[in-house]
Amino acid sequence: MFDHSYFESLETTIYEKAIKRTRNSTHSILNKSNSFVDFITVYTNGTHNNIRMTVHILCT
Repeated sequence: MFDHSYFESLETTIYEKAIKRTRNSTHSILNKSNSFVDFITVYTNGTHNNIRMTVHILCT
């Protein structure tokens, strides 16, 4: 049996780091789909990183 709380906390950490990085970027895009985080595109120093997550955290 999986410990779902571990994965939920890991997803939260990834989400928070991605949001922080996005906010600190010169150009940032945060797309929301069905009130859930779907895709975060981060542009930093001329590079562009896609972080695809299947997190179950509501955007409030």
